[in-house]
Amino acid sequence: MPQRPDRSGEREYTDADIFISYADTDRDWAFWIGHELEALGHTPHIHGWEIRGGDDIITWMEARHSKADRILCVISGAYLDRPYSSLERRATLWAAAPGRPDLHSQFHREL
Repeated sequence: MPQRPDRSGEREYTDADIFISYADTDRDWAFWIGHELEALGHTPHIHGWEIRGGDDIITWMEARHSKADRILCVISGAYLDRPYSSLERRATLWAAAPGRPDLHSQFHREL
């Protein structure tokens, strides 16, 4: 009988809420990634799955982006050409930056 590898020193992963950002032309890739993440026990948030006609996509994106444990961007030429992709990538980098100032509190104090 084959022996199982010793994984005692490895980092343990838990389920994560994952916001998936993509261009419409990469929808099939985003959906495939979403299904793979679900199979691993994660919860992907994909606007093509959760947004219905008439919904406010900006409010949905802000809520999902700020609550996500991880952000996954499906990078392609089409994605990089979209104006929103730069905003999402920058927001992701800002959220991940260690020791970043709390701009909301800073703004409030200056008023």
